[in-house]
Amino acid sequence: MSATNFLDFSSLLRNAHLTEWIQNHKKVIGFYCSSIPEEIIHAAGMLPYRIRATNNLNYNLADSLLSQFNCSYVKSTLNLIMEDKYNFLNGIVIANTCDHVRRMYDIYKHKLNKNSQNPIALFFLSLPHLFDENGWLWVREELKLFQEQLSRNLNIEIDERKIQETNHLYKRNQELIRKIMEFRILPEPKLNGVDFLKISIANSSVRKEYANEKLEQLIMYYQQDEGPKIENVRARLMLLGSSIDNPAFIQILEHHGAIVVSDLLCTSERWGLKDPLWHYDNWNSEDPYYPIIQRIYGDCFCPRIMNGHSLRMNLIKQRIKEAKIDGIILQRLEFCDLHGCENMLIQQEMEEINGTPILSIDREYLLGDTGRLRTRVEAFLERLERS
Repeated sequence: MSATNFLDFSSLLRNAHLTEWIQNHKKVIGFYCSSIPEEIIHAAGMLPYRIRATNNLNYNLADSLLSQFNCSYVKSTLNLIMEDKYNFLNGIVIANTCDHVRRMYDIYKHKLNKNSQNPIALFFLSLPHLFDENGWLWVREELKLFQEQLSRNLNIEIDERKIQETNHLYKRNQELIRKIMEFRILPEPKLNGVDFLKISIANSSVRKEYANEKLEQLIMYYQQDEGPKIENVRARLMLLGSSIDNPAFIQILEHHGAIVVSDLLCTSERWGLKDPLWHYDNWNSEDPYYPIIQRIYGDCFCPRIMNGHSLRMNLIKQRIKEAKIDGIILQRLEFCDLHGCENMLIQQEMEEINGTPILSIDREYLLGDTGRLRTRVEAFLERLERS
């Protein structure tokens, strides 16, 4: 398999690595959000798998359990679950990261598991919505509780030594993603936003040992002098807002010669953040839970952290300088209150105060009126060129 074939994993729910893993009678645990302790799942000898809505075509089944006022991404994943497309999961971990994802726990508990001949293990994490000392300690208690529940429910041993080994593996994975991110911000970028999202999705769908091997191959591929180069770029864009797991959406944004060189999406660039967003200094860094808490809590870029807006803005401004951004595209899924409020604040501060051009888009998960979206993007690029 060539290095670039790894990107094709983004178009399949069951990739080759996952299929082999399941055939060897090994367990898979699904999760929705980047604020889930994958490291503990991995240390337990299982495959952490980020749930996505890839290839969903409608909401016919999900509409029986969720109203039209729910997030269409969550509805899409539920539709796939009800179509048995996720029947390879042995368990699922859900947290109170947003109301729409939070509701999936209740749907599993009171509907899906009760009506299934093979109910899956169900886990819930309660996470804080503020950065502070109490929040840090709270997360650590939640991690310990989750580890105990995982061990008990699935009859699996998880020791701290294994967690420490996994932390090193995940740290290496983030380093490799950061190296690949650097190819995006070159004067002549070597990969576009579509391909970087594909890499990120594939990375969240396999065990990290396998992912690291493929990422190293990709780095060697992009380092070649004769490797790909993207020339004649009309505009360098930053993409912010709701999570995206459909490369076709970014393809629309890049259709007219623009390129997304930074995104800070929870499904993409946030995984490779170099510097801590927020840090709690009074904690023992030798604690095996320390890097996990830092990743899922201290580095949480999500607007659900209510006192983190100024920190998020600082990171956005830093990335604008590093990646030489010409304009920002703010997008949110309909009924996504968190990013609806955050996007409004970002637009006011970045466009009205800092003068950074912004295009704001409300969207549904299923791509419908792509022609109108392309027209809006084209008009935005013309605006950037005039300025």
